Amino acid sequence: MIKEIWCMPHSHLDIGYTHPQPMLMELQVDYLNQALELTEKTKDYPEYAQFRWTVEANYVLKEWLKTADNSQIRRMQDAVAQGRICLTALPMHTTPCCDAREITGMLRDIKELEEQFHTKIQIAINHDVNGQPWSMGQLLLDSGIDFYLTGINIHFGGLPFERPYFFQWEMADGRRLPSYLGEHYSMFSFFSETWEHSMEKMHKGLAEHAAFLEKKGYNKDVMFLTATNPPLYDNNCPDAELSDLIMKYNEEQHEWKIRIITAQTLREKYRKEMEQAPVHRGDWTDYWNFGCASTAKATRVSRRAKNTLHMSETLECFTGAGDAHYELVKKEYFRNAMIYDEHTWGASQSISEPDSPEVCSQLIHKEKTAYQAADLAGYLLGSQIEALCSNPYQSNEAEGIVLVNTSQDEQVVEAAYPVQYRKKERQLSALRCKNYIPYLENREEMENGGIWTIPPFTARIIPFAQLDEKKKECEGLRGQFQREGNILSTPFYRIDLSEEGRIIQLSEKENGKPLLDESRGWSLFEPVRETIDETTAPAVRSVLYGDNITDRHTDISQWNHDWKPVHCIQKVKNWEIREQDYSIAVITHGELPGLKQITQKITFYAYSSYIHVETSFYKEPVVIPESLYFAVPLKMQPDWKCSYDTAGEVVELDAGQLGNVCRDYLTVDTGVGIYDEEHCLTLACPDAPMIQVGDFHFGKENRSIARTENPLLLAWPLNNYWSTNFLANQSGSMTFTYECNFHKEFTGRILRKDGIHGKGAVVTGIAVHAEEEARRLISVSGCSTLLNLYPAMDKKGIILILKNTSEETDLFQVTGNVFDIVSACFVNPQEDEISSIEVNGKCAGIIMPPGGLRLVKLFTR
Repeated sequence: MIKEIWCMPHSHLDIGYTHPQPMLMELQVDYLNQALELTEKTKDYPEYAQFRWTVEANYVLKEWLKTADNSQIRRMQDAVAQGRICLTALPMHTTPCCDAREITGMLRDIKELEEQFHTKIQIAINHDVNGQPWSMGQLLLDSGIDFYLTGINIHFGGLPFERPYFFQWEMADGRRLPSYLGEHYSMFSFFSETWEHSMEKMHKGLAEHAAFLEKKGYNKDVMFLTATNPPLYDNNCPDAELSDLIMKYNEEQHEWKIRIITAQTLREKYRKEMEQAPVHRGDWTDYWNFGCASTAKATRVSRRAKNTLHMSETLECFTGAGDAHYELVKKEYFRNAMIYDEHTWGASQSISEPDSPEVCSQLIHKEKTAYQAADLAGYLLGSQIEALCSNPYQSNEAEGIVLVNTSQDEQVVEAAYPVQYRKKERQLSALRCKNYIPYLENREEMENGGIWTIPPFTARIIPFAQLDEKKKECEGLRGQFQREGNILSTPFYRIDLSEEGRIIQLSEKENGKPLLDESRGWSLFEPVRETIDETTAPAVRSVLYGDNITDRHTDISQWNHDWKPVHCIQKVKNWEIREQDYSIAVITHGELPGLKQITQKITFYAYSSYIHVETSFYKEPVVIPESLYFAVPLKMQPDWKCSYDTAGEVVELDAGQLGNVCRDYLTVDTGVGIYDEEHCLTLACPDAPMIQVGDFHFGKENRSIARTENPLLLAWPLNNYWSTNFLANQSGSMTFTYECNFHKEFTGRILRKDGIHGKGAVVTGIAVHAEEEARRLISVSGCSTLLNLYPAMDKKGIILILKNTSEETDLFQVTGNVFDIVSACFVNPQEDEISSIEVNGKCAGIIMPPGGLRLVKLFTR
C-alpha cells in the first residue's frame, strides 16, 4: 500500500526541441543557479519540503563550471554534501548511434566531477529515450555506477516491462546493474496540475494514479514521480512554488505524505531490495532511433567521422604526436560527435510547421555538429599521417605513399591514390589535409597502384616505383570476369541479370548454391519506397501512431499494428556493365516516386568476395510519411538467426534482447548478420545504421520476429515517420554505401571484421620521402575483438577497448612492436586501475571473460 509519494525535481535536458540549442544551453546554466538558490531559500522548511535538485545530465554542470566563480562552486559543493543536489554520470540522453569509444569518452569526466564536488557519483539517468546499447551497462559498472534510472516516453516507442519496476539488468559478462524503470518523467507535475495551485486537483490527480498502480498489483509503499515545470515539461527551470505547494498539501493531512527527494534517495531504497529483485538479461534495444534517418545525410557524415577519428587515434599510438592544440581539437571533436548523437534532433514543431524559422535554426545547429565533427576528425587524421611519414609541410615532389591498416585483421586493398601525389610540383600538407574529410569523396582523379595485403596494425610506406611494379603484377586479375548474355561470372559468384539489368539471382561459384529468393520478383538491393495506402487511410503520421495523451501516460500503446503500406520498386530506365582494373560493376539508372536520377552501382571484385553497393539519387521534398529501403530477398531455411552489433556488443535478435524492447527495427554499429545452417550473409552499414529483418515491420510492435523461410533483409536509410521533432522532409543529392559478404558460418568476429571492412580500415597518405618499410604497431592473438586503441590521457601508454563476443574465456595476447610493454592493467573509462595484468617480456596476456567488454591500459616505453 502506498504510504508516501516521492517527488524528484529536475530539468529534462533536450538539446533543442523547446528552444534553439545555443539559447537552451545558456538557460540550462541559469537553471542550476536557480536550483541552488531554491535549496538555500527553503533550508528552514520541513525536511520533506526542502527543495532538492537532481542534475540528470552532467553536460549542463560542466557548462556551468566554465563561468562559476569560487563562491558559486563552494555553494554547489555544500548543496551536494547536504544531499540537496545530486550529480549523475551521463552528460546527456543519447542514442545507439554511439559506439563504444564515444560512450567511453562520455564517462571519462566522472572522476573530475567527483573531485570537484567531493562526492561519489553512483547513478546514471536516461529519461525520454527508449533504450541504450547493452555494452553501456558494462562501462557504467566499471565507472562505479550501481543504480540506473529511466523515465521512458512511449510516444513512437515502448517499454521492456510493465512499470514501475525495479530489476537487475544483467550484462553479457554476467554482471548486474540495478535498474529502475520509472514512470514517464514529469508525471508529478502532470498528475498534480501544479500550475493550477489547487489542492483539490493535485490530490485528485495523484489519487487516480495511485489507484491505477494498485489496481494492476503495485505493492510498494512509495510512489515515485519526477517534477518539471509545466508548461515546460522539457528544458524547464526549477519550479519556484513546488516546495510551498507540497508543504501546503501535507498540512492538509491526506492519506499519504509527499516528500521531495533526489535520485540518491531512490537509489538507497532500492539497493536494499537488490537480492529480491528479478534478473533480466539482454540488449535494451531502442525504439526511437529510426528518427536518425530523417537527417540521413548528416547521419552518414557523423558515422564516417567516427571511423576517421578511430583511424587518427590508432595512428597517434604509432606517432605519439599531439600537442595541447591537437588535444583541444580532439576534445571539440568529441563534443560535436556526442551532441549529434544526442536524442533530441530538432524543434518540437518540425512536422507541424516544417518551414518555420525556428525549425530551420534547430536543424542547422544539429547538422552542424555532424559536419564539424567530421571536419575536425579529418584534421586529426591528416596531422597523424603527416607525422607518421615525417612529411614537411611544403615540398616540391613526393616519392611514394603510405598504407595504414588500422584494424586487427589483414586487409587486401587496391592502392588507389590521387594522381596529384605524383606530380613534380609544389605539394602542401594543408591542401592534402582535405583528402581526409570523410564526406568529400571522389575529389580527385585516382591512380591505381595494384593490390596489396596489409597485415593488422601495420603502416607500409611504398615508393611509386614499387606501386608501378605491383600494378604490372596484378595484370592477371583483369581477365577474371566472363559474360554470356545476361549471366556474369566472377571468381566468387555467378550473377543472373534480368533484361532490365537487375540482379535477380546470385549464386556461390564454389558450389552453385543460389543465395537469393526469386519468388518475390525483387532483385539484390532493390530500392523500395514505402508509403501509407491512401485507399485505406489518409497519409498522415497519426495512422502509424496515435496521440491520445491519457493513453500514453497510462502506458497504453498507440502503435497501429494494422496500418496498410504500399511498396513501390524503382523503374529501371537503362543499365550498363562496367569493368575496371580488378572489378566489374552492374550499374542501373532509374526512378521512384519522390526520388530522381537513381544510380545504383553493385561492384564485384576479382580478389575478394565482398560486394560493394553504392546508390546515389536526388531526393525530392516530400512531407507525407515515406520510407526508402534497399531490399535483399534471401534464400534461407526456416528458423534462420540474426545478430547485429551495437556499440561493440554482438546481440542475437530476440534471444539476446531485453524483455519487450524493439524488434521491428535495429540500429547497428558496423553491421548485421543473418544466417542458417548452410550459410551466412553479413551486411556492413557504414553510412546508415537502420535495419529491418525478416520483412517490413514498422509499427508492428513485434514481440519476436517470425523465422519464416526466405527472409527479407532491409537496409533502411531514409524515413520521415516521426510526428514531432524530426525532419518532415529531406531533399537534395544523396549517396549511401553498403557492403555484403557471404560465409559458410556466422561468428561475432566475422560480423565485426566485415563491418570494419565496409567502413574502411586502411587509410592512404602521401610519403614525401619514401623508403620501402613496413612498421607494425602491435601484434595480437585471441578470439576477442579489439574495438579501439587510443593514447592514455596521461600519455604514459595506450588504451585498448576489447570485446569478447564468445561464451568462452579468451586469452588475448598483445605484443608491442614499436614499443615495449612495461606493465598493463584493466582500467575504467576514467582510466583508473581496476586490476593488474601479467606481462611477460613484451607480451601482455589479457584474460577476457565470456561476453566481457574491458578497457586495458598498456604502459609503454
